[in-house]
Amino acid sequence: MIPAATIEAIATSSPQARRARGNVTARRPLRVTLRTSGGERQVAVDRILAHVGFQPDRGIYAELQIHECYASAGPMTLAAALLGAGGADCLSQPASSAEVLANPEPGFFILGAKSYGRNSNFLIRTGVEQVRTLLAAIGPARLVA
Repeated sequence: MIPAATIEAIATSSPQARRARGNVTARRPLRVTLRTSGGERQVAVDRILAHVGFQPDRGIYAELQIHECYASAGPMTLAAALLGAGGADCLSQPASSAEVLANPEPGFFILGAKSYGRNSNFLIRTGVEQVRTLLAAIGPARLVA
């Protein structure tokens, strides 16, 4: 049994921040009381998600020579290429070459969501394309070694 807990969150999707407060128990659906400037109301929910932002865990390569973008926490060359593309549309992101995916650390590449750092334009399709690009550049001879 999950003990009851009080939840308080601030939703900033509107100009006026709203507060949500409720008690959570192990029962489904969860009953949550929302308190806004317009009053209170109870809602039944299956889950409560806290979208508090994302920052990749860089611990696995903290001791390696990785040049990271200060703004996005992604590899610098890829971050610069994305910034240079100037598009906020995730569907119009340019394909990355193996050179753009490279880091100062020899033979070490950051692919997938982690390669975009905090940049929210990443799509799974982009990660698959990164893997294909890198495998094509490395070639079968280096994969065996």
